[in-house]
Amino acid sequence: MAGTTTDGTVSQIAGRFTTTIDNWVGRWQRGLTESRNGSYSLQKWISDLSSFWSEAASLAAFPWRVIDPATLSDQPARALISLEIDGTKDEVVEAAEIADPGTPSVDVTSLVLDKNNSIPMGNVKVDLCGQGRLLVVRVQGVKGLVGGAMPLAKGTYAGSVTPTGKKGPEVASISVAIV
Repeated sequence: MAGTTTDGTVSQIAGRFTTTIDNWVGRWQRGLTESRNGSYSLQKWISDLSSFWSEAASLAAFPWRVIDPATLSDQPARALISLEIDGTKDEVVEAAEIADPGTPSVDVTSLVLDKNNSIPMGNVKVDLCGQGRLLVVRVQGVKGLVGGAMPLAKGTYAGSVTPTGKKGPEVASISVAIV
């Protein structure tokens, strides 16, 4: 595990358990009272049941989340696509499974080494396949990039993939190593 248990961590965990149990008891008492006076509907019961299981799942994972926050982050997992270019092939392709970005296409940012070095966007193509759950990254014209009149500097170029037209989390990170 990433961290060690301290008094503060134990207090956080105990506090979360106490709050959740108070919510459960309060919801049960309200449901019991409303059912006795005839105002407890099916919708309220489904809402209470859903809330209970949501809180139960969150509570079960909470100690782990406090002790090792990186493991159970609220941020969605991002794919990391790594490509290596040595100039022997003219096209380098890599694919990774991703969560559906919610759009039919994605955009890629510039793949940048530093302020003076980036891979031209015309050489980078990203596509969604497999019902939007497979991201395919292609770097084309590699021989021209590595052995052309103005070859790219060696190093690792980085960029990201985002849903087209949507603000939101990155879908994937791209790393291109020119060796």
